[in-house]
Amino acid sequence: MGEAHPSSPAPNAAGRLRADFVEWMQGLDAGWVTATPGLGRPAQLTALGNGVVPQQAA
Repeated sequence: MGEAHPSSPAPNAAGRLRADFVEWMQGLDAGWVTATPGLGRPAQLTALGNGVVPQQAA
């Protein structure tokens, strides 16, 4: 979890939560969800919201 946080955490310029910030907050590697081809922002946030936080599961 030594990665730097995203440059602009949340929300983005439009006032919406950024998926890469949620990914970082959950301790996931950068791009674990956000770099998945074919997933738009809503699907990314759904996947992150339904996922298990690794630190909590340990």
